[in-house]
Amino acid sequence: MADNPGGGSAQDGTVLLEALLDAKVGDVVVATLIDPTVVDAVVEASVGERVTVELGGHIEDNGNPIEVEATVQNISDGTYRNKGPMSTGLEVTFGQTVVLECDGVEIIVGSHRQQPYDPEVFRAHDLQLERVNMIVLKSTVHYRAGFEPLVETIREVAAPGLCSPDLSRFEYDHIPRPLYPLDEDA
Repeated sequence: MADNPGGGSAQDGTVLLEALLDAKVGDVVVATLIDPTVVDAVVEASVGERVTVELGGHIEDNGNPIEVEATVQNISDGTYRNKGPMSTGLEVTFGQTVVLECDGVEIIVGSHRQQPYDPEVFRAHDLQLERVNMIVLKSTVHYRAGFEPLVETIREVAAPGLCSPDLSRFEYDHIPRPLYPLDEDA
């Protein structure tokens, strides 16, 4: 939720990705981390090649860049058509896109911010949702129509980022206090 580009976030947050990698959680797909510098570097590689990149964390205060050694799984123009119930038929693009696999976590890395609210984002990049244990989306609400039928449980994560649902994380200079929901006595 907090790194949702639909709410204005940079979509380059690494906090959750780093936690997944540290915990060695496998069979995970992540959509989408935006890092045009990584995409530019990786498109010079071949599918199947191992690369070392410093991924994400360059724009917002939502995690530091993390160095990963990964296998290039896919290189594409990042364009597909929505097939789910929201915006059916709409052409969507993440710009030049690569898929990196790192310790069982497959990460779609794009060069253009776009909310991943349709399951076709994975299929268009040759990722099979039926074989994974976890889907991580940088979206707040729009994904539900397409993904709820595919999963057992949805867990919203309040990581750092511009779209964090935890309003106490932000500093406020020009609002009267106390103010609900920031202050319990409001």
